[in-house]
Amino acid sequence: DGITLQNVIGMALMNNPDLAVSSADARIAAYRIQAARGAFDVRFNVTPSVTQSTTAPSNPFFAGPDYTPIHQNQQQVAAGLSGQLPAGTQYSLSVGNARVSSNSIFNGFDPYYAPTLSFDVTQPLLKNVGQNAAKNAVELAIIGNDASRAQTLANVSQTIAKVQDAYWDLVSAWRNVAIQEEALHESV
Repeated sequence: DGITLQNVIGMALMNNPDLAVSSADARIAAYRIQAARGAFDVRFNVTPSVTQSTTAPSNPFFAGPDYTPIHQNQQQVAAGLSGQLPAGTQYSLSVGNARVSSNSIFNGFDPYYAPTLSFDVTQPLLKNVGQNAAKNAVELAIIGNDASRAQTLANVSQTIAKVQDAYWDLVSAWRNVAIQEEALHESV
């Protein structure tokens, strides 16, 4: 017979650009939560390096063969991981090894190797315990997500209310026209 209220509401919700923007904002807010939680991800790193140096001889004991400059070559690789826990604890673990060769006349170990191992933990004890910038960023992102969802729901509610008002105004106008047509036919 005519269009139903549910069909009108469905069409209004599907074709409302403000609702599309609100929906996109809600998705973006959810992505911001994931991005803020990334501060607690474990970070891996590998750092290779090569250093070549030449030092002029300063005396007969710190010189190369035949009082020539000292040439030193250092090849190093370090690997590690680091991260932060929600309570503010920061940690890092790294291992490395360096191979150093030199033409110094007093170098009994050529090349020599210098391995390293490092483990660090930093925990705030009194000041700002349990609070840190990364945790605050996650909490703010969650609040922003909640606000975006609430705004989307408010926009949906407003759209539905406006569509219902317009629909019933239209139904009332149709009925008014029908009543006036009927009165016109009876008067003739």
